[in-house]
Amino acid sequence: MPGAPFKPSFGLSGMFAAPISPFFRSTTTLPTSSACYPQTQKSSFAMSSGIAYDPALAGIIGHPNRYRRKTTLRQTKVSAFFLLLFLSMFLLAFSQSSSAQTPYYALCRYQGQQDNHTVVYVTPFIHWSKSASEISDAFNRHMSANYDINKIQQGGGYCSTVSDSADQRAFTMQQLEKQWADSKMVVTHINWTATPGEIADDNAKFAAKAANAPAPHPHVCRPGDRDPVCRKH
Repeated sequence: MPGAPFKPSFGLSGMFAAPISPFFRSTTTLPTSSACYPQTQKSSFAMSSGIAYDPALAGIIGHPNRYRRKTTLRQTKVSAFFLLLFLSMFLLAFSQSSSAQTPYYALCRYQGQQDNHTVVYVTPFIHWSKSASEISDAFNRHMSANYDINKIQQGGGYCSTVSDSADQRAFTMQQLEKQWADSKMVVTHINWTATPGEIADDNAKFAAKAANAPAPHPHVCRPGDRDPVCRKH
C-alpha cells in the first residue's frame, strides 16, 4: 500500500512478522542434518521460512562426534610421537654413558674360609674406566686361573669403588689392615692391576684350566642309595 510503513519479515507464514531495522541484517542457519527432520522436509522448511540452508555447517552441527574423534586421534598420534622421541633420546644417552665410563679407582678382594680361619686376597688400588661388573668378572677369572679357590669355602670375589683422593685411599687401606689384623685374618696381597695384558693372560690360563679339568668321579652306588642311577641295578 502506498505510504504504508516498511515492515520486512523473515517470511514465516502463519506465525509472526517482526519489524527489522534497515541497518540490521540477520541470517539464521538451520542445522539440517539433525535427525529430527527428513532431508526433504529440512530443505522445504528452510526455503519457506527464509532461513539460509548451509549443508556444510549442518554436517558439522549434526555430527560433532566425527570431528571429536578426529581431534582425539590427532592428539594421540602427537603424544605417541613425543613418547618415542623421548625414549630414543634416553636410550642414546644411556648407551653413550655406558660406553664412555668416567675413570675411577677400585679395590678388589676375594674372601672365604680355609683351614678354620678367614683368608683375604686383596689387590692394589686399580684405576679403571669400564663398568664395575667387568672388573669384578676379570678379578674372579684371575683368582680362578692362578689360585686353587676350590680349597676356599664360601669364597667370593668382588670389587668396590674407592675415593679419587690418594690420601683417602691410603687411609682406607690402613683401616682395612687394622680390621683384618684384629680379626686374625690371613691376608695375601696380590700384584694385579687389571691391565689389558694381565686380563688377556688370565683369560688364556682360565680357558686352558677349564679344558684340562679332570672328569667328575663316577657315582658309587651303595646299599639304600636313592640316586636314580643306582635304583636301576
